[in-house]
Amino acid sequence: MSAEKVTLHIEDTEVRLLIARRDGVERWGNMPLEPGVVSEGLMVDASRLRPALDLIFSKHRARRNGVTVGLSGLRSVTRLISIPKMKPSLVGSAILQESKREMPVPVETLYLLWQAIAATEGEQRFFVLGVPRELVDANVATLHRCGIKPRSMDLKPLALIRAVNKGEAIVADLEAGSFDIIVVAGGLPAITRSMVLRPGLGLEERVGRLLDELSRMVRFYNTSNPGSPLGDSTSLYLTGRLGGESEVSELIASRVAHKVEALAPPFKCPPGFPFAEYMVNVGLALKRA
Repeated sequence: MSAEKVTLHIEDTEVRLLIARRDGVERWGNMPLEPGVVSEGLMVDASRLRPALDLIFSKHRARRNGVTVGLSGLRSVTRLISIPKMKPSLVGSAILQESKREMPVPVETLYLLWQAIAATEGEQRFFVLGVPRELVDANVATLHRCGIKPRSMDLKPLALIRAVNKGEAIVADLEAGSFDIIVVAGGLPAITRSMVLRPGLGLEERVGRLLDELSRMVRFYNTSNPGSPLGDSTSLYLTGRLGGESEVSELIASRVAHKVEALAPPFKCPPGFPFAEYMVNVGLALKRA
């Protein structure tokens, strides 16, 4: 992160911009969005999105090319796939065939990306990510119409994992109209869940929905991994606009067995920097490419 890095994270309700260098966060800010400009992570109205982006990029003196952009995790799929050891030239085809069997949606509708994570004498394991083509293509086109040229893109859950930087953890990101929960095991997203919340829900109901889903995910993980279950000692990290509020943190901490822990920023941050709210941007800033 020696050069200036501009990161852009767009929720359904607001835009968040963060500019960082090697020595830490330099500038940051947000801009509210009108309802319907972004819906479930899809940027649907460039004519109303552009004024907000023009204003925030101008206000914080941010360049508009080479931006690292966060994408919603909604409808994205992750799998751990094992294949026999083979020539590197054959790996792509083998992963594609396995993905057709493992993915719950047609792989033709996804952009597939993978990374090797382990190998034995006769087997290779890969972390495979499938992102909806419709989401990526539409958002890139909208950003271009808004004068933004992305350098790279990353899913919100992966950016959060990078910022949290724990081998085992539960990350819960709570926003006004949605939440994301990620169970992290071995430094990888073992289970992810992104959910849109019905408008008008009170805080108690939002938190209740999140905790119900978190409980189901932990039970499912522990049933699927009886040899290495998540215990009460597995820390819970809260992120997002609501996740960073002390009232929300205290309410959740009073209802879960897991210890709710605060995170130390991975690089220098100015006094008063709302780390939890900008956690996705921090993870984007840490992205290598």
